[in-house]
Amino acid sequence: MADVFERSDTEIDFPSTYCEGYAYVQGKVFGHAPGQFYGEQGVWLWMPKGLVDLQHVEVNYLAARSDEKLYLAFTNQSAERVTTAVRLNQALLPLSPRHTVKIWRDNRAADDFEMLDGQFDIEISPAGITAICIEHVPIQPRFQHRMHAASGSNEPTWKDAWHQQSVAGLTGMVISMGPELSSAYVYSRAELGKLASIELKYRIDDGPWQVAADESYPFEWTVPLSKVAKRFEYSASVIAADGAQERANSVVFDR
Repeated sequence: MADVFERSDTEIDFPSTYCEGYAYVQGKVFGHAPGQFYGEQGVWLWMPKGLVDLQHVEVNYLAARSDEKLYLAFTNQSAERVTTAVRLNQALLPLSPRHTVKIWRDNRAADDFEMLDGQFDIEISPAGITAICIEHVPIQPRFQHRMHAASGSNEPTWKDAWHQQSVAGLTGMVISMGPELSSAYVYSRAELGKLASIELKYRIDDGPWQVAADESYPFEWTVPLSKVAKRFEYSASVIAADGAQERANSVVFDR
């Protein structure tokens, strides 16, 4: 991200948000909001695995999308001019046999070229950047669009959806990236070898109680929550390595 931002003279720019980074104290996370690509607004980062196959080891790329447009920025990590073959993964992209491609070389618009069957060659100046835009590509993300739609949702959020207690360091939370992408996550902070097993008892809304036992470290459970779920309740029975038994308190998350 920093490489493309600097080499594009800030013409390719995406907003970031704070992320705890441990050894480096803090970091930036991208993708939660749209940015810009050479004057075009409303562009979302989109980096599915295997999207682009590059034939030169000195070339990196960044990918983004908007309505029926694919954007790619290629940066040259060497001090020599390079040319590389580029192949796009048509299992991820509904490409036509021919596409007209807009191109910027070192931040200046150049003549369009034609791409055939998702393949082309690209030239990049020493330590430079070459960027392209392919139009009329009806990109269909697997889940990213549901996260973005959630940013404008009026759905109520989960309230105080984090709790930790002393018994086995049992910690619960709701992790939500949108109404359709929410899960309850419960885990034990106990160190390796301290516990023999934990039996988690939980239910969603007024549904039946479910029991899930875990007899090996790490002790953890993920419970998917539907977009209509309003309540998640859980408790646990803990057996220590020495056979001692404890009961964790009941916890309720609502929205």
